[in-house]
Amino acid sequence: MANIKEIAKLAGVSVKTVTRAYKRDAVISPETRERILKIAKENGYRPNRAAGRLAAKTIVIGICYAGTTESFNRELAAGIADAAKKLENSRIRLIPRYVSYLSDEASYISVLDEFADAGVDGIITTYSGTSDRIVQRYAGLREKKTRLVLLNNENRELFDFSVTSNIEMTGKMAAELISVIAPDRSCAGFTGELRNRRHAGIAGHFSCAAAKRGLSLSGVYDLDYLPCPADELLKRLISDGLGSAYITTGNSADIIDALDRADPGRRIRVIASDIFPHTEKALKSGRVCAIIYQNPYKQAKTSLLRLYAMIAEDAVVPPCIMTPPQIILESNIGWYLG
Repeated sequence: MANIKEIAKLAGVSVKTVTRAYKRDAVISPETRERILKIAKENGYRPNRAAGRLAAKTIVIGICYAGTTESFNRELAAGIADAAKKLENSRIRLIPRYVSYLSDEASYISVLDEFADAGVDGIITTYSGTSDRIVQRYAGLREKKTRLVLLNNENRELFDFSVTSNIEMTGKMAAELISVIAPDRSCAGFTGELRNRRHAGIAGHFSCAAAKRGLSLSGVYDLDYLPCPADELLKRLISDGLGSAYITTGNSADIIDALDRADPGRRIRVIASDIFPHTEKALKSGRVCAIIYQNPYKQAKTSLLRLYAMIAEDAVVPPCIMTPPQIILESNIGWYLG
């Protein structure tokens, strides 16, 4: 007959988690409980009923939706809701809060202070700012053993783990789609955030994948540091035979507008990476063929399930979890925008 330590080793969990599996009101995910009980039964283990009872505890998670679009927040909320439903037999309470703009540091700090006063066990946030005041708040929360999770970006220094889109897959998908829409194989890349690790990574993977596919890449241009005005640059690239473009930035609207001015006949076709103000119009006009967009629903659902496991079961979570992106076309943009 196996003992509790052996069952914990076989199940890949802590001894404390095995004990929780036998407490009906203990904090543990249904899947983990079922797996532990099955392993215990197969190995003839029976718990010591005289052992100390683990006090039931409600896990409180603060969630901050910060500076993202309405459609993005809607997808995040849906992912959180589905994850919470999966944990419906567990003790968990969510505190959702919203900050309208990433530049609104004061409001975000107020949210963090509210979470701290509520004694939350973990925080999931899309706010990526790292000012001294915010870092101080994070340090105070960490002292209280609060787990911190960042969505839609990566920061291994301040957060227990991050959940973001798979940048390698995104870059490779962009090159593959460009090779389909650009028969002459000529293309260019545009980004507004090469200083951002995520966008720089996507641009790098796109460049490598483009080379492997034999695409003629004129360059990857940072919209914040163009060698000349966008309209002038585009006219020059078009005269050199540009056939397509990949845009990876937080807002593609400016470069799309510049393309419309420089190429009114819409010979240049675009693969984009974001939802911008006139996305639907750009897709219907044929200027934008497809959007390789991150999956906020998947990111949010993954973050809550992993955070819960980390808090409730001492689960080890990798510092960065990357989820596959999704493809948005003219046929499904209406569904996404709601």
